[in-house]
Amino acid sequence: MFDVRELSRWLGRPVQLVTFARQGVAWRYCTADRDITVGGHTYLAARGLTISEIRDTAERAKNNITITVPYVLDPAAPELPVTQALGDNWRPFVPSDEVRVVIMSVHDGDPDAEVHLNWHGHVAQPKYREATLDLVCAPGRMARGGWVGRAPRWSRACEVPVYSQGEGMCNLDPAEWAVPATLAAVSGLTITAPEFDRADGIAWPGGYVEWARADGIVEMRTIKAAAGQTITLDYGAADLAPGLEVIARPGCPHNWAGCSARNNTDNYGGCMTMPGKSPFNGFRAV
Repeated sequence: MFDVRELSRWLGRPVQLVTFARQGVAWRYCTADRDITVGGHTYLAARGLTISEIRDTAERAKNNITITVPYVLDPAAPELPVTQALGDNWRPFVPSDEVRVVIMSVHDGDPDAEVHLNWHGHVAQPKYREATLDLVCAPGRMARGGWVGRAPRWSRACEVPVYSQGEGMCNLDPAEWAVPATLAAVSGLTITAPEFDRADGIAWPGGYVEWARADGIVEMRTIKAAAGQTITLDYGAADLAPGLEVIARPGCPHNWAGCSARNNTDNYGGCMTMPGKSPFNGFRAV
């Protein structure tokens, strides 16, 4: 029935369904003038929601799309759009993980409610305007801070991310290094808790602090510096306050001494026997 309505000049009543998902939380909207329930999920009618043209080219940057949704910069405004909660993901602080996007279409009144997948990707950049929010979305999935096609480097230092799992990775068990703590004080990017005072010589910088928000989303912040009972984070969060329960995990200096202190030299990602002089110096092609 979907194909018939899609090809028909008069029977087609297309409605686009947009799902934004972050961890286990989803925000669902549609371009109809009323809420629509499809597959057991309710898509809220978002007046003003627009989606730019979907293209498929050889150049990745040209395949980006822009989804525009209503958003009010003043949270005390007398009336907020249904997409306000979605826009709050990037204001006042950006999320610590990616927000995925799925765009589908369905024909209103289709008895079979057949859904067609149009596009999927992730939000790459938000752009706030006076009364709208432009979400520039990139196709496919890429972890925050990730890259494409980068090969490992040959070096004495270990470039493997701490706590990464899998063949050739760090493989430290995050659960074994978790330090539960309750914040005693918060000042800017500095948080304080008695549990942060370490006596084993394992340093905090390079590690991270995480906590669960009221909606179930787990936030994470990288540790930039530490001294005694205080830790300095890379950026803030709206719910950082005294009494918040967090879990902190120490970082790693990415050298042999750091790996030895963690009894993890079997997974060391560097090469301690690397020669000091490059074998390619003075090389001449014949």
